[in-house]
Amino acid sequence: MAKRSFGRILKFASKEINSTEWIKRIAFSYNVVIFPALVGIWTSQYSDIAKVSKFLFYAVMGVMTLVALFLGIAQWIGSAGAAALFFDAEKIMRKSEKRKNLLRLAKNDLEYFSIFQEFSISWPNLISTWISRGCYGNDDVKEICGQIIGPIVSTRQELFGFSVVEHHNFAVYLYDKEASKLSQVWRDKHENHLSKAIQGRDWRPGQGHVGKAFADRSTKITKDAWDPGVRALMESADDLRQSYDNNAYRSYASIPIGPLGSSSEPFGVLVATSNFPERFNKGNALVLRLAAAVLANILCLVQNQGGNAPGEAQHIEKTDVDHEPNPSEQAQEAEDDGTT
Repeated sequence: MAKRSFGRILKFASKEINSTEWIKRIAFSYNVVIFPALVGIWTSQYSDIAKVSKFLFYAVMGVMTLVALFLGIAQWIGSAGAAALFFDAEKIMRKSEKRKNLLRLAKNDLEYFSIFQEFSISWPNLISTWISRGCYGNDDVKEICGQIIGPIVSTRQELFGFSVVEHHNFAVYLYDKEASKLSQVWRDKHENHLSKAIQGRDWRPGQGHVGKAFADRSTKITKDAWDPGVRALMESADDLRQSYDNNAYRSYASIPIGPLGSSSEPFGVLVATSNFPERFNKGNALVLRLAAAVLANILCLVQNQGGNAPGEAQHIEKTDVDHEPNPSEQAQEAEDDGTT
């Protein structure tokens, strides 16, 4: 529709320009050169012509003036027509861009909900599988997280608009009641992520965006962590802050896992981060909330089957934890390896 409208306007504009161009040239030549010259010549002969007929003198002057006025009006109409064409074209362009944006958004939404529907169908089957199989240890929990969150990571471009070079980070933290902290049990991040450690930092309830989502039992979505107000609210404690945090974690979504059943607190927190702003919002975080709900159901199953409750069997060795190495640790490692 937009292409046909553009074609009609361009065709009409071409005819309009060709038909009025010669009028504009004549009008310019007459009004700027010819008319002043004729008026000068004619008025210089006034005394001779007046002897014959004053009416003739003023009649000729009137005709020359009318011609100049007519050509001026014709030139103005041509210019006004060109202006009208310009504004019509601009209006159609705006409408066309708006329609393109709406179509793009509709296409993205359709793709999102198509993937969302696939997950909605497959995840109940996954819950049934684990009900039949049973799960008790850390390895089972990691496998569950991979089966639920892994597909989201694989489709992050369609779901959230991630680019190829964008540094993603998806992680699951479970609450360790004995240590009173949230420990990372599963993680998938970009190979060039600024955090080089496999294991992330531990967080206490209310600490950082992970701890706040857990303590408040509510989803925390930050579109841009560089916003001063957001930074003051969600900034890590001094002993946990890393030099790369501001660049690595620009936008993020933290989703509580639970609470569910008789539990008064969540099992943990599902986290998604990006080094780009505006990556997460309430709409596209819907799939993360569903994933957290599925994960909560399976983790509740772990408790009900009499195994270790999530958080009680999550004491992962911190051999590769997300923190800056200090010189004494490096020196000890070198000595143990027999290097200098």
